Amino acid sequence: SIDCPDALPEFLTGDNIDLFPCIATVGVQDGRCLWYEQPLNAGYMALDPGGEQAEQAKRFLREDAYLVIIFVTDEEDCSVATPNAISNENRARCSLAGTTDEGGPLVPVAHFVNRFRGLKDDPGRVIVAAIAGDSTATGPQKEVDRQAYRESKESPATCHIETTICNGPTGVADFSSRLVELTASFGPNGTFTNICDGDGIELALTRIADNIVSIVN
Repeated sequence: SIDCPDALPEFLTGDNIDLFPCIATVGVQDGRCLWYEQPLNAGYMALDPGGEQAEQAKRFLREDAYLVIIFVTDEEDCSVATPNAISNENRARCSLAGTTDEGGPLVPVAHFVNRFRGLKDDPGRVIVAAIAGDSTATGPQKEVDRQAYRESKESPATCHIETTICNGPTGVADFSSRLVELTASFGPNGTFTNICDGDGIELALTRIADNIVSIVN
């Protein structure tokens, strides 16, 4: 642990990278905020040079640099399109609500793929990674587990809402199907690592770093 200063920089450089634990620990206030996570919306809002955080985004997005976006979550992405919302009683299965293309409240993942790629003149300089939940099985059993998870979430039985897809050293996790779709859409520039992996977060970050080095070189 380190002592965190009262004021933190907007972003870190090689000179203050030791503050990463401070700037990365953001917490959540479930009592005040909506109870479902929106990492894709949050990621784009932080980087959109034409959005509410425009000045911050413009200072962060350097023309000569690759852009690497990493999502870490134990829940599904439920990024809604304005002015949509999801009721708190349905937050645990909000990913089943459907996208706006299907008449639902969620922003289609393809929209975020295009938005993130559009942040650089060369889309090949955008790298996306996720450490999130998925089945720990391999081969055909992985899709069997995913389907069983979906069917359980769709069950009218209230207890099924709390179904999770995996259990690991860091805890349990929901199936982050939208982050699986996002990273797959980036081909070799996308990396998905299971947050329930027994090897832990450190190895997941190492795999992501190795992929970044491979792409940049």
